[in-house]
Amino acid sequence: MDIYDLDEFVSQFEQLESYNALINEYSGTEILKEALLFMNDFFPEWTCHLNGIGKWSPEFIYTSLENLAHLQNETEYSSADILKEIYAELAQNYPIKKSNYALFLVDEISTAFDIANEDFDYVNRHLSVENYTALYKMQLNDFKKEYLNRVTFDFDF
Repeated sequence: MDIYDLDEFVSQFEQLESYNALINEYSGTEILKEALLFMNDFFPEWTCHLNGIGKWSPEFIYTSLENLAHLQNETEYSSADILKEIYAELAQNYPIKKSNYALFLVDEISTAFDIANEDFDYVNRHLSVENYTALYKMQLNDFKKEYLNRVTFDFDF
């Protein structure tokens, strides 16, 4: 296993850890249902890479709910107040997370493409620099389009 594979494994494990924590700690709760409903209604592509936070979505929801967990025990908060706090937390933090994710994706896509096409240089060594560059850009763009349109997590639990 090379370093990238190990880093990818750790990254995927961390993402699954947040997803599993959501399931274990919040599955069937109103706070999770409302958070997901809000995200799906106001940011419908939030679980995709292209216009969302892709593989960071479980961690985002989990962290947001953990930040608001204290509200469940507050007697002075009505259900409507708690919902306002949930919506405000998500609406405030989502654009920041999305911006950070966009920066992360630049390197992520490049690395994933290079791994998926590790023999690209060898197979296309006979091409001129111009043709090689054009082919590389075309294949990278095709890979990027497919990669960005993936939905990373399904929150129907």
